[in-house]
Amino acid sequence: MGENMVKIKLLKLYELLLSESSSSNPITTNQLCDAMKEMGGYVDRRTLTKDIALLRDNGYDIQLKKVGKQNGYYLKQERWKRADLRVIIDAIHAANFIPGDETDRLIEHLIQLAPKEERESLVKSGARFNNVKHSNHDVSRTIDLIVNALDHRTQISFCYFDLNEKIQKVFRKNGERYIVEPIALIYDSDFYYLMTYNSHHDAITNYRVDRMSDAREETDKISRMAMHQITSKKPERFTTQAFRMFGGEIKRIWLEFDDDLVGVVIDKFGERIRMERIAGTNRIRAKVEIQESQVWQAWLGMFQGRMRIVPEEK
Repeated sequence: MGENMVKIKLLKLYELLLSESSSSNPITTNQLCDAMKEMGGYVDRRTLTKDIALLRDNGYDIQLKKVGKQNGYYLKQERWKRADLRVIIDAIHAANFIPGDETDRLIEHLIQLAPKEERESLVKSGARFNNVKHSNHDVSRTIDLIVNALDHRTQISFCYFDLNEKIQKVFRKNGERYIVEPIALIYDSDFYYLMTYNSHHDAITNYRVDRMSDAREETDKISRMAMHQITSKKPERFTTQAFRMFGGEIKRIWLEFDDDLVGVVIDKFGERIRMERIAGTNRIRAKVEIQESQVWQAWLGMFQGRMRIVPEEK
């Protein structure tokens, strides 16, 4: 057998051990021989032992375990816990911005990380979702490009669009490209947003990633002031400052609300907010940071007087 064929045979053997074996479900000698034949890499019981020894000599931690009267083998490695994979798979299902076929592709890859005996359970189990998937197939590529630009501290450009009543793209600025200085990528309310610094207005502007088209990484670096936005603020503050991701003045305010809305406020602003009960009432006050916008006003209006902004106490 030629040297290349030997390498291919060893690679196929490794792939089988990686995908089909685990400490709780080792693959037997007969199963390995049969599977190798199906993959076009003939191996018998005698040469299998030598091949496994060769893989071990080259650093692969292949363990031997008896399965009845047969030898069983498995590749010792850190495996994802089924519960961890379940959470990630459900998160992908829940993400509206990931198109349906892309969701299926990502989940198939994740399922292959589980031991073979757990894969069927991952396919059948899990939460059920009543959400609508969007159709922009550029999202994954755009996210990858943004991450590169953030790493390289470079500007990016893109065309930005809305959808009309016929679900057709309507490009803003007549299709002219936006050139922006990225400072953070944020996931909020089922969507990814790019937070950017606008040096002309010394302001933060946010863009929905699934509304970007033909994104490109530029050669120009971001400005000193954009760098300052990144280095002077803790990353966890970005989400609070970009409340609902619409531009506007950032303010620190006091909210007053009924005490049965505490959970709603914590869900929106996090567990570190300062809250206090108004003595002798069922009302709570909380100090929060918001970004003024129509969407913020609409959110506040949902509670029909049960929540309101109150003046700062002197």
